[in-house]
Amino acid sequence: MKSVKKFRAFLGGFILFLALMFTVGSADVKAAGPKLNKKKITIYVGHTGKLKVNNAGKKVKWTSSKKQIAAVSSKGVVKGKKAGSAVITAAAGNKKWTCKVTVRNNVSVSKGAIKILPGKSKKVNIKIQKNVNNIRFKIKDPKVVSCKWGKWKGMSIPLTITAKQSGSTYITLTNTYSKEKVKINVTVPAEWDDVEVVIPETIGEQGYESNRMKITNYSFYQPSGWTGSYYMHVEFKMVKYGKTGKTNWGEYVFFYDKNGNILDKSQLYASALAVGKSFSDELLVPEGTAKIVFMEYPDVSGDHNNSGNDNGGTQDGDNSSTKDPLKWDDSDLKKMNSYADKAAEWAKKHLIMHPKPRNSQA
Repeated sequence: MKSVKKFRAFLGGFILFLALMFTVGSADVKAAGPKLNKKKITIYVGHTGKLKVNNAGKKVKWTSSKKQIAAVSSKGVVKGKKAGSAVITAAAGNKKWTCKVTVRNNVSVSKGAIKILPGKSKKVNIKIQKNVNNIRFKIKDPKVVSCKWGKWKGMSIPLTITAKQSGSTYITLTNTYSKEKVKINVTVPAEWDDVEVVIPETIGEQGYESNRMKITNYSFYQPSGWTGSYYMHVEFKMVKYGKTGKTNWGEYVFFYDKNGNILDKSQLYASALAVGKSFSDELLVPEGTAKIVFMEYPDVSGDHNNSGNDNGGTQDGDNSSTKDPLKWDDSDLKKMNSYADKAAEWAKKHLIMHPKPRNSQA
């Protein structure tokens, strides 16, 4: 009899224990509530990711802030469409949850834009994901650059890009798995693009105000098939003419390398002089030119006849005058060369006095 009572007491206690456990478990489940399984995900173009609202209790409506980047189905399946970011929103009843989605390309490049000098090459590293089964490149303008694949190293391969001539183009990389495209923009500058051009307001002698010229425009060009040197087309006009008796006139132009040394000097030539008259000339620019200075002559000698714009007369020795006062001859050019050497030294020391003008290259 006692055994029966003990068993009944034990059975009652066990049932009470089970009831308490069931009550506690039920309370835990109820407290959990609806919840989105992920707050952010990263997927690749053409791939998918699964979102789910646990314990929603009601039908969930899915929307994407940017369908062109990440689309979402009625079942919460997100598909990468294009590289970028989007926000997926899940709504059930009066509640909403969001997930930030980052979509990446299956194909990535180490550099999206590069600059290459003519005749030079650069490598761009291409990295792919495991699901890429083929990748191709296409050059927009094959006259500007050429391309060549290197050797695979794991999931990466180098693409060597060689510049053929100046211009701008782009290379399109296509992943045949997802049809996605990645571009590499390429600029091949002309040799003269980085040349600094120094032009004073007017060019002429500081110590002698007879003749002044103003540069109105300039541009560079290179004849087809040429390499190395190129030409500078210069347009200018006479803004002041002292009527010195000359029927032609010239001013010096200096070509400096990147270290400030003079590579060469040239002469800007004008004829049929008259105030307001326009002229043009072609200057041969040496290879390696980094700076071009249109000379604002200093008055280094105090003797204006040494500049070659004398009106004739007679002088002794090397300073003899021209035979024809209306034209320059060899003796004038010698005197101008001598003067230009002094002016060149002055120019080298005072380049910072001449601000770089707005480039007027055509």
